[in-house]
Amino acid sequence: MIRPLLTSKSSNPCKLDELQRELAESEKQAARIAELILGDDEAPKLLYDRLKLEEARGKPTSHRN
Repeated sequence: MIRPLLTSKSSNPCKLDELQRELAESEKQAARIAELILGDDEAPKLLYDRLKLEEARGKPTSHRN
């Protein structure tokens, strides 16, 4: 009963494959955006502010008691 499930190849992609494709696409998009930003001597203030906000959101916060 279990053997067919283990040996059969599913036509549906597994979640890991899906996440790896999404990660690769996100990395490509990030590289394109970085090229645009680095190629511009004066990045728009709105973009700079948003990047700082996202950077702050990505950092873990420490709480002191």
